[in-house]
Amino acid sequence: MTKRSQRRKAELYGVDSSGRALGGLAAPANTTLPTQIGPGKVANLQTCNPGVWTGAQARVSYQWRINGTPVTGSTGVGYTPQASDATKTLTCQVAAANPAGSSSVITAGVVIVP
Repeated sequence: MTKRSQRRKAELYGVDSSGRALGGLAAPANTTLPTQIGPGKVANLQTCNPGVWTGAQARVSYQWRINGTPVTGSTGVGYTPQASDATKTLTCQVAAANPAGSSSVITAGVVIVP
């Protein structure tokens, strides 16, 4: 990596050439837990509020889970429970990441009613 590209990486991402954080950039930490919004019923949209995170430049991502198992392809802020989800617990895992690290938490969850 050239000196110029190392400087550019530091400017863009706050890390040195080995990936270590510069200038006190801290890994994200959750300060207010995420919550699920919605009626908890089949065919009714659930939305995941990400909560509050510390850490500059944090990117937030989502993974919906049924009884703890990730739902394939369900990585958006919303999820509409299917008939097969009835009587199971739906949770949303929220992860935040920046060049200094990452962390994740899972919502308390709701039992989906038919």
